[in-house]
Amino acid sequence: IACAQQRALRPGDMHFPTYRQQGLLIAGGYPIVTMINQVLSNELDPLKGRQLPVMYSSKEHGFFSISGNLATQYVQAVGWAMASALSGDSKIASAWIGEGASAESDFHAALLFASTYQAPVILNIVNNQWAISTPEDFARGASATFADRGFGFSIPAIRVDGNDYLAVYAASQWAAERARANLGPTLIEWVTLRVGAHSTSDDPSVYRPDDEG
Repeated sequence: IACAQQRALRPGDMHFPTYRQQGLLIAGGYPIVTMINQVLSNELDPLKGRQLPVMYSSKEHGFFSISGNLATQYVQAVGWAMASALSGDSKIASAWIGEGASAESDFHAALLFASTYQAPVILNIVNNQWAISTPEDFARGASATFADRGFGFSIPAIRVDGNDYLAVYAASQWAAERARANLGPTLIEWVTLRVGAHSTSDDPSVYRPDDEG
């Protein structure tokens, strides 16, 4: 998902990722060796040990620093996009969140500001079906889909197969063109599946059915 969207955006656009969007950097030509140096926090770490492992940051590659606090990047992306529009620039922002973190208040605050100020931003929700140990319908609540959340704020929203690279590219390109044409934000729910554990300390056999697939 991240790799395909990176191809649809331009240099100068700014990504506000979660900790699962390393593909934005890789597809953008960021050296994997540099990423490893940052993880190891060695003398070649470009961040000089000022950030936790896997929380990359690269201004040159339009990759805003990853935050361990979920959902914060959503409001930051909208604010950055608003500033870009107010300055008369054509650069856009891309915000990322997991389906579980969409239950955070920052998510709704971001949608409100994006809608009110017609911010040039792509609002990505990566729905991998599981937020640590709770299924996606727990965070979705009464909504039929996560994409539906956008309609409550008058934001155009679509639901896309996140495992289809070309579909991700096409939808991302459409959303980017809308933003650059001053038509405002677009919310996209990317449907995929987390096939492994949430983290090295997680045991998915405790909460996921054996026949899931």
